[in-house]
Amino acid sequence: MGHVDRYISNGVRYISNIDRTFTLDTQILANDDQYIFNDDRTFTLDVQILANVAR
Repeated sequence: MGHVDRYISNGVRYISNIDRTFTLDTQILANDDQYIFNDDRTFTLDVQILANVAR
């Protein structure tokens, strides 16, 4: 039964690694969204500054 037990524990480890990778991917995507949001805000501020200078 040792082979079967090892096979099952390897499968469990493999699944938990996939979960961890998925979690990291999700965090990376969330960081990308934050980065894009910050870029948008910077762009909006630049536009406001230019509008004030033009006035």
